[in-house]
Amino acid sequence: RRHNAVNAHVAILGDMISGAPHSVIAIENRENVIEQVMLAGEMLSGFLHELSMTFEHVYVSSVAGNHSRINPNKKDAVLGERLDILVGWHAKSELKHCENVEFGPFSETFNGTLDMMEIRGKAYLINHGDFDAFTEAGMAKLFSFLGFIPSAVVTAHKHTPAYMDVNGVVCIQSGC
Repeated sequence: RRHNAVNAHVAILGDMISGAPHSVIAIENRENVIEQVMLAGEMLSGFLHELSMTFEHVYVSSVAGNHSRINPNKKDAVLGERLDILVGWHAKSELKHCENVEFGPFSETFNGTLDMMEIRGKAYLINHGDFDAFTEAGMAKLFSFLGFIPSAVVTAHKHTPAYMDVNGVVCIQSGC
């Protein structure tokens, strides 16, 4: 309201729950994995519903994080089997009556690992970052894989904030 914003763009960068990959974290969790999925789905749905009452349109882009893999071994894990995907699915199902909330279809193409937001004609790529190194070389490989160069990349995996410019593409690593 302070900035007279009309639309909200929400980027969900993964690790909404912690599952099998990190046994030390599993011991610290207050809820089991099923309870985490349900609670995260409810919280995300509630948050997006609140936004839907404030903005004309709410655009949601989501990727899954590595903490929600079903198989703890990264090499043996099936790419699309990450429980964060269920959290987004739950929110989408809960909010299907909200005509002004739109979930991006782009992530379905890449098994929940990549998504894209278009804001004022510019492409913003989001990914969790566990497959792509946050380095110039890592970003260049990502652009090559995609076949296009986005305006910006937003990633998370390392849990520390970072910024770099790769040949005019803004790359942001979220802190948490």
